[in-house]
Amino acid sequence: KLPQVTQITVKMSTIAEMSVPEKGVEYIGEVLERKKSVVPFLTQTINQLALVRNEKMERAADLICTLFRLPHGSTDCSFFRLIKVLRSFGIWENDPRLKQMFDRMKKHDEENEDCRQWAMSQEKFKEIIFPCTILISRTLRNQLIIPSWLDFTQLIETIFESCRESKEGEVASYIPQLARQSPHTWGMSICTIDGQRFSLGDSKKNFCLQSVSKAFNYAIVASEIGSHVLHQYVGHEPSGRLFNEICLDSNSEFSAKTCLKQGKIGSNPMKMSKK
Repeated sequence: KLPQVTQITVKMSTIAEMSVPEKGVEYIGEVLERKKSVVPFLTQTINQLALVRNEKMERAADLICTLFRLPHGSTDCSFFRLIKVLRSFGIWENDPRLKQMFDRMKKHDEENEDCRQWAMSQEKFKEIIFPCTILISRTLRNQLIIPSWLDFTQLIETIFESCRESKEGEVASYIPQLARQSPHTWGMSICTIDGQRFSLGDSKKNFCLQSVSKAFNYAIVASEIGSHVLHQYVGHEPSGRLFNEICLDSNSEFSAKTCLKQGKIGSNPMKMSKK
């Protein structure tokens, strides 16, 4: 039985209406060492970022530099604090969209072995973050699909722990790869359409995907060659047939369906040919 929880509503709104939740503001205040002044400071930065057009990212980068400037009159900026704040929104260091930024940071580290806490001049900080300015700006303005990320992950963790003790059911035995799995393994991972990620438990343990792989296979091929090409060979409408039925539907425009085995078989050669 799941615990009673307060429903979290994800509301899509204009930039002016979007604000950082209270818990997020408190965390950012701790990271930036601005517990008392973080609300007006963060609000001012977010409002100014909202006015910056994509073609004027220089201005956005300057605003981000100001936000992550070290306290007590320092002119240096903290890359380490930027990373901690991005994490609080669900954006992690190994996000492929941040690769250029971390490549530049790695080069900076190699050239400055005595670097402490990834603190650097505002000019160097701006140079490093610039390739990812749009993503950082969008994150700081709380424009990701789940705005109350800390509240959301706390709710997910509550549900996760409440289900941990459930011992009902048995491991599937009709497929050897599934029969070998431990019934005590318990993990979960979330990745939103905006790349916000969260994992709990045995999330890094390998497991057998089986037919779940059909959805991933379909998405990969559709992304690589385009859905309009893919749908010339593989359909996506419900067939009403069993998942493991090997058949061709002569009454349909498409003989293979995405979630049936023949659809998976039909998608694989297109994925391989793309490579």
